[in-house]
Amino acid sequence: MRILVVTISFLAFLSFCDANAQISIEQPPSGTLSQEQLAVIAEDIQKVLENPLAEDADEGRQLLWDWITGSPDVTVTVCHTVIGGVAQSETEHKDLYIILSVLSGAAYLIHNPDADLLDEQVGGLKGMLIAYEQVKITLGEDAKDSTMEALTRIKDSGELRSAVQSVMGGCQRES
Repeated sequence: MRILVVTISFLAFLSFCDANAQISIEQPPSGTLSQEQLAVIAEDIQKVLENPLAEDADEGRQLLWDWITGSPDVTVTVCHTVIGGVAQSETEHKDLYIILSVLSGAAYLIHNPDADLLDEQVGGLKGMLIAYEQVKITLGEDAKDSTMEALTRIKDSGELRSAVQSVMGGCQRES
């Protein structure tokens, strides 16, 4: 899998993987996983989204990230015009949210391999917002962020797809 990233500065914030992590992904020699194996990976991504501050979440994210960046099975496109607002937000968790958006986009593509770029971006943001809600539950009101709250309101109003479409600009999948 290849990831097209307009800005990759957030990669510096990834923690290194612990050898005792609970998520394990092994790529077969052929280089492609079965749909069943991919579905398990998508489930693992969902678990990380639903509990982003769990004790072993850093290791799980790292293993999933390593798989995504090395797998030929799914290609995630990161549109800086879509995720850029999060990168500029005030939250101390913005790097986590950006990474989770990419992971969520991968899970979306696993379940919807023929999805267009717009749907992929929306799927990534929806997963990121699931994680944001969990962070707020875990840490309380101090975890609130105006950018993430605005995205949540847009999603809750049913306008996330059109909002993403309006900022995608020239973002395209790598050919």
